[in-house]
Amino acid sequence: MAKKALIPRTAEATGVVAPGLVALAIARGNLKAAPCVWHNQEILYEADFLLNGNLGELERLAAEVGRFCAAHSLSEEVEFDLNLALEELFVNSVRHGGCEGLANSTRVRIGCEAGVVRVQFHDRGRPFDLTRASEPDTMAPLALRPAGGFGIHLVRHLMRDIEYRRAGEWNQVTMKCPGGAGAEEAEEKGWASR
Repeated sequence: MAKKALIPRTAEATGVVAPGLVALAIARGNLKAAPCVWHNQEILYEADFLLNGNLGELERLAAEVGRFCAAHSLSEEVEFDLNLALEELFVNSVRHGGCEGLANSTRVRIGCEAGVVRVQFHDRGRPFDLTRASEPDTMAPLALRPAGGFGIHLVRHLMRDIEYRRAGEWNQVTMKCPGGAGAEEAEEKGWASR
Protein backbone atom coordinates (compact mmCIF):
# COMPACT_ATOMS: atom_id res chain seq x y z
CA MET A 1 0.00 0.00 0.00
CA ALA A 2 1.54 3.29 -1.10
CA LYS A 3 1.76 6.12 1.40
CA LYS A 4 0.23 9.46 0.51
CA ALA A 5 2.75 12.18 -0.11
CA LEU A 6 3.18 14.28 3.00
CA ILE A 7 3.57 17.46 0.98
CA PRO A 8 3.00 17.77 -2.77
CA ARG A 9 6.11 17.16 -4.92
CA THR A 10 6.33 20.74 -6.19
CA ALA A 11 7.15 21.86 -2.67
CA GLU A 12 9.77 19.12 -2.29
CA ALA A 13 11.54 20.27 -5.44
CA THR A 14 11.76 23.91 -4.42
CA GLY A 15 12.23 23.42 -0.69
CA VAL A 16 9.51 26.01 -0.09
CA VAL A 17 6.26 25.06 1.51
CA ALA A 18 3.45 27.52 0.95
CA PRO A 19 0.74 27.87 3.59
CA GLY A 20 -1.82 26.43 1.17
CA LEU A 21 0.29 23.32 0.69
CA VAL A 22 0.56 22.80 4.44
CA ALA A 23 -3.23 23.11 4.66
CA LEU A 24 -3.54 20.51 1.89
CA ALA A 25 -1.25 18.13 3.79
CA ILE A 26 -3.30 18.67 6.94
CA ALA A 27 -6.50 18.00 5.00
CA ARG A 28 -5.05 14.74 3.66
CA GLY A 29 -4.40 13.68 7.25
CA ASN A 30 -0.64 13.48 6.81
CA LEU A 31 0.26 16.42 8.98
CA LYS A 32 -1.24 17.37 12.30
CA ALA A 33 -2.03 21.00 12.90
CA ALA A 34 -0.12 22.70 15.68
CA PRO A 35 -1.24 25.86 17.41
CA CYS A 36 0.15 28.93 15.73
CA VAL A 37 2.88 30.61 17.73
CA TRP A 38 4.65 33.49 16.11
CA HIS A 39 8.21 34.35 17.00
CA ASN A 40 7.19 37.71 18.43
CA GLN A 41 4.21 36.55 20.48
CA GLU A 42 4.45 36.99 24.23
CA ILE A 43 4.36 33.63 25.95
CA LEU A 44 2.38 34.21 29.10
CA TYR A 45 3.35 32.46 32.31
CA GLU A 46 1.07 32.81 35.26
CA ALA A 47 2.01 31.64 38.73
CA ASP A 48 -0.86 29.90 40.51
CA PHE A 49 -0.12 27.99 43.71
CA LEU A 50 -1.50 26.98 47.10
CA LEU A 51 0.25 27.40 50.43
CA ASN A 52 -0.39 25.57 53.68
CA GLY A 53 -0.87 27.62 56.84
CA ASN A 54 2.65 27.47 58.24
CA LEU A 55 5.51 29.93 58.04
CA GLY A 56 7.77 27.24 56.53
CA GLU A 57 5.92 27.98 53.27
CA LEU A 58 7.61 31.40 53.02
CA GLU A 59 10.55 29.78 51.23
CA ARG A 60 8.25 28.30 48.59
CA LEU A 61 6.41 31.61 48.25
CA ALA A 62 9.70 33.40 47.53
CA ALA A 63 10.73 30.69 45.05
CA GLU A 64 7.44 30.97 43.14
CA VAL A 65 7.73 34.76 43.00
CA GLY A 66 11.33 34.46 41.81
CA ARG A 67 10.35 31.98 39.08
CA PHE A 68 7.55 34.27 37.90
CA CYS A 69 9.80 37.35 37.83
CA ALA A 70 12.54 35.47 35.95
CA ALA A 71 10.02 34.23 33.36
CA HIS A 72 8.90 37.81 32.73
CA SER A 73 12.35 39.43 32.98
CA LEU A 74 11.15 41.65 35.82
CA SER A 75 13.60 43.73 37.80
CA GLU A 76 14.99 42.80 41.20
CA GLU A 77 13.05 45.75 42.61
CA VAL A 78 9.74 44.34 41.36
CA GLU A 79 10.65 40.91 42.72
CA PHE A 80 11.53 42.45 46.09
CA ASP A 81 8.25 44.41 46.24
CA LEU A 82 6.17 41.35 45.29
CA ASN A 83 7.96 39.20 47.85
CA LEU A 84 7.57 41.75 50.62
CA ALA A 85 3.87 42.39 49.97
CA LEU A 86 2.96 38.70 49.62
CA GLU A 87 5.07 37.74 52.64
CA GLU A 88 3.28 40.35 54.77
CA LEU A 89 -0.15 39.16 53.67
CA PHE A 90 0.75 35.50 54.18
CA VAL A 91 2.34 35.99 57.62
CA ASN A 92 -0.69 38.03 58.74
CA SER A 93 -3.09 35.31 57.57
CA VAL A 94 -1.14 32.65 59.49
CA ARG A 95 -0.38 34.60 62.67
CA HIS A 96 -3.50 36.74 63.02
CA GLY A 97 -6.11 35.41 60.58
CA GLY A 98 -6.56 31.88 61.84
CA CYS A 99 -4.88 30.09 58.92
CA GLU A 100 -2.18 28.46 61.02
CA GLY A 101 -2.21 24.71 60.49
CA LEU A 102 -4.78 24.78 57.67
CA ALA A 103 -3.97 22.78 54.54
CA ASN A 104 -4.24 24.88 51.38
CA SER A 105 -5.04 27.95 53.44
CA THR A 106 -3.81 30.40 50.82
CA ARG A 107 -3.95 30.69 47.05
CA VAL A 108 -1.69 33.08 45.15
CA ARG A 109 -2.01 33.96 41.46
CA ILE A 110 0.38 36.29 39.69
CA GLY A 111 0.09 37.34 36.06
CA CYS A 112 1.65 39.98 33.85
CA GLU A 113 -0.08 41.71 30.98
CA ALA A 114 0.79 44.93 29.17
CA GLY A 115 3.51 45.76 31.67
CA VAL A 116 1.28 45.37 34.71
CA VAL A 117 1.83 42.65 37.30
CA ARG A 118 -1.56 41.56 38.65
CA VAL A 119 -1.71 39.72 41.96
CA GLN A 120 -4.52 37.78 43.62
CA PHE A 121 -4.05 36.73 47.24
CA HIS A 122 -6.81 34.58 48.74
CA ASP A 123 -6.79 33.16 52.26
CA ARG A 124 -9.28 31.23 54.36
CA GLY A 125 -8.72 33.28 57.49
CA ARG A 126 -11.11 35.43 59.47
CA PRO A 127 -12.61 38.29 57.45
CA PHE A 128 -10.14 41.17 57.23
CA ASP A 129 -10.37 44.08 54.80
CA LEU A 130 -6.90 45.60 54.60
CA THR A 131 -8.26 48.54 52.61
CA ARG A 132 -10.19 49.67 55.72
CA ALA A 133 -7.45 49.11 58.30
CA SER A 134 -6.33 52.30 60.00
CA GLU A 135 -3.01 53.83 59.02
CA PRO A 136 -0.25 53.58 61.63
CA ASP A 137 1.12 56.78 63.13
CA THR A 138 4.50 56.91 61.41
CA MET A 139 5.35 60.21 63.11
CA ALA A 140 5.04 58.94 66.70
CA PRO A 141 8.24 57.98 68.53
CA LEU A 142 9.02 54.26 68.24
CA ALA A 143 8.59 53.70 71.97
CA LEU A 144 5.02 55.03 71.79
CA ARG A 145 3.88 53.15 68.70
CA PRO A 146 1.67 50.11 69.19
CA ALA A 147 2.94 46.84 67.71
CA GLY A 148 1.57 45.88 64.32
CA GLY A 149 0.00 47.67 61.40
CA PHE A 150 3.19 48.43 59.51
CA GLY A 151 3.00 45.36 57.25
CA ILE A 152 -0.34 46.44 55.84
CA HIS A 153 1.06 49.97 55.54
CA LEU A 154 3.95 48.58 53.44
CA VAL A 155 1.59 46.57 51.22
CA ARG A 156 -0.51 49.68 50.55
CA HIS A 157 2.56 51.68 49.56
CA LEU A 158 4.16 49.00 47.39
CA MET A 159 1.05 47.92 45.51
CA ARG A 160 -1.62 49.79 43.55
CA ASP A 161 -5.35 49.39 42.97
CA ILE A 162 -5.82 47.19 46.04
CA GLU A 163 -9.31 45.71 46.32
CA TYR A 164 -10.82 43.41 48.92
CA ARG A 165 -13.88 41.21 48.97
CA ARG A 166 -15.11 38.29 51.00
CA ALA A 167 -16.37 35.27 49.05
CA GLY A 168 -17.58 32.39 51.18
CA GLU A 169 -14.76 31.45 53.53
CA TRP A 170 -12.13 33.34 51.51
CA ASN A 171 -10.60 36.79 51.89
CA GLN A 172 -9.77 37.90 48.35
CA VAL A 173 -7.26 40.66 47.75
CA THR A 174 -6.42 41.82 44.25
CA MET A 175 -3.71 44.35 43.52
CA LYS A 176 -1.19 45.50 40.94
CA CYS A 177 2.54 45.87 41.26
CA PRO A 178 4.01 48.80 39.34
CA GLY A 179 7.24 48.41 37.43
CA GLY A 180 6.62 45.39 35.23
CA ALA A 181 8.22 45.10 31.79
CA GLY A 182 6.77 47.84 29.62
CA ALA A 183 5.48 49.75 32.64
CA GLU A 184 6.19 53.13 31.06
CA GLU A 185 4.02 52.31 28.05
CA ALA A 186 1.29 50.95 30.33
CA GLU A 187 1.32 54.18 32.36
CA GLU A 188 1.14 56.32 29.21
CA LYS A 189 -1.86 54.36 27.91
CA GLY A 190 -3.62 54.35 31.28
CA TRP A 191 -3.42 50.56 31.70
CA ALA A 192 -1.69 50.83 35.07
CA SER A 193 -3.19 53.35 37.41
CA ARG A 194 -1.22 54.43 40.43
